[in-house]
Amino acid sequence: MFAVFCGTICGIITSGYPISVVASIAVAVLSITNNLICTTSDGLKVDCHLCGKPIPTQSVNFILEQNLNQQLFKCVPINSAFEAAISGFSSDIPWLVFSAFHIGKAVQVTQLGHRAAFFLISYLDSSLLGIGYSICGAELLLSPFIPSNTARGGGIVFPVVKSIIDLIKLPEEESGPVYAYLTMIGGHSNSITSSLFVTSMAGNPLVASTAEKVFGIKYSFTTWALGCFVPGLFVLLVVPLIANHIYKPKFDTTLIRQEIVLQKSSLGPLSIKEWKLILILALCLVLWAGSSIFKIGSTIVAFSAILSLLLLDILVWNDIASNSAAWDTFYWLSIFFAFANQLSELGISAFIGKTLSFILEGTSPIVALVALSTVYYFSTYMFSSTTSHIVALVGPFMSAAKELNCNPFLFTAVISSFSTISACLAPYCCGCLAIYASLPYVKQNEWFYAGILSAGAHFLIFTVVGIPWYWAIGWL
Repeated sequence: MFAVFCGTICGIITSGYPISVVASIAVAVLSITNNLICTTSDGLKVDCHLCGKPIPTQSVNFILEQNLNQQLFKCVPINSAFEAAISGFSSDIPWLVFSAFHIGKAVQVTQLGHRAAFFLISYLDSSLLGIGYSICGAELLLSPFIPSNTARGGGIVFPVVKSIIDLIKLPEEESGPVYAYLTMIGGHSNSITSSLFVTSMAGNPLVASTAEKVFGIKYSFTTWALGCFVPGLFVLLVVPLIANHIYKPKFDTTLIRQEIVLQKSSLGPLSIKEWKLILILALCLVLWAGSSIFKIGSTIVAFSAILSLLLLDILVWNDIASNSAAWDTFYWLSIFFAFANQLSELGISAFIGKTLSFILEGTSPIVALVALSTVYYFSTYMFSSTTSHIVALVGPFMSAAKELNCNPFLFTAVISSFSTISACLAPYCCGCLAIYASLPYVKQNEWFYAGILSAGAHFLIFTVVGIPWYWAIGWL
């Protein structure tokens, strides 16, 4: 199982095939070879290669004690293994992400996302720094509702940033720093806002569910926001400052103000569909934030939102059926969710965690947290996908943190944040950054230089802002 899992991660990073294709190969290999933990019809957990075989003598007494009058493991080789491999499709987390994708589709279809972006820009266009913060603000506004950072950044915010760049007419020697400044902000703000909410990125629910399995804690939408939003907001605020420090751009924004106003006005007044969508989004936020009060799960809220979008004619069924990004993510996320459960049941994550904890044995929980989170942050260099980074390392690192008695809420908050903001290290670390890096304005070495500066800022902020904040909420 572990060998196939490692091969899957390597395949995702190096093969060039979509994640779903690589994950499907892994499902086929694990099912055919029976290298999974199966559940018998009597509810027993057994190695799949034992299905249909006699129960070992030493286990018979235990079986009889459970009033299970049978001498064979009641499961079918390969078939039961396949059921185990696809068990993640019945989990609620993939359905939450699937539903949130369609909410994001509605934001795109109704043009509400573009309207929000141009609204912010039109009020913050007095300087290039203001435009930089408006790009960050657009990502921030959209982040709770669009769980694909690539769809949010590449499909909504990136076209707006590109439009602003196209509006700026300067000689080549003067335009370079301005274009690079805007490009850098667009890419980095997307990675950072992906950490703020559990619904901001497809891999985030995996972090939350792993925390629940390893630590036994409930890491809900509200808990995630409590742990990540405040330090993450300060991290977001320094993005334009870092880009400004690197490029020192100079441009009189009054030259494009009229064009921005025209593009904003071309969208016209808010449509009926947009008003309906705003109401649905507001209700989602209220129900997500008040889940402990209303006793309604996040997945039910998101799924109900899809139904509302259809019944109110904001979306049609073809919008749902043709949303390939939603179906694709639902497919591979469900598979990886099952893999995460299997790694836990086989004790592999616990073994890696114990190895890491052995290396850090004797250190205090705080020192262990700093060491583990630092290694986790910079391990992003080895991955070209934020999701594959999460799938590969979150479980083992959380197991190590548990062994070293780290505060479960604090460690989960830090790892949740570092899972996505660490993508700022290099232009290949996530899909949206790759989109911005495809523009010719930022040189490769500048992306890496900005990544190092950002890393320093991230650790400084989590020290200066994070420590008092986590102490104030009782996690430190």
